This record gives sequence, structure tokens and C-alpha cells, in this order.
Amino acid sequence: MPSTPTWSNWSGSASCTPAEVQRPASETAIVAAVRSAATQRQGLRVVGSGHSFTPLVATDGVLISLDGYQGI
Repeated sequence: MPSTPTWSNWSGSASCTPAEVQRPASETAIVAAVRSAATQRQGLRVVGSGHSFTPLVATDGVLISLDGYQGI
């Protein structure tokens, strides 16, 4: 289920409040998230561990965490 928390990297030097955060657990859910963002004309970023010092993940669109996705 989507949620909308504020995201920040480990140091707090980069942060954002995305319109939506998704945590898909399957390839099908990832594809659906990408299609939904495209349909809504929203930007989409994938968050990793949050160790970057640059605002690569910062978005006001859709933020996807792959923490729940297992497999290749």
C-alpha cells in the first residue's frame, strides 16, 4: 500500500516529500508502479540505501523502495 512520508539520506543533506512512496514486492508490482507514474505524468525515482551525498533520489513524484523485492 502506498504511503507519503518524507525521505532523507543518512546524513540529512538531501531530503524530499514525494507524492507517493511505493514498496513493491514483485516484478508485476514494479511494472504497475512505473506505468502508473507514466500515466499520471509523475517523475519516478528508485531509492537505495540512502548513502549518497547528492540529491539523486529527491523527487516530488513517486519514490520506489525495492527493500521488499527479492529475486532477479
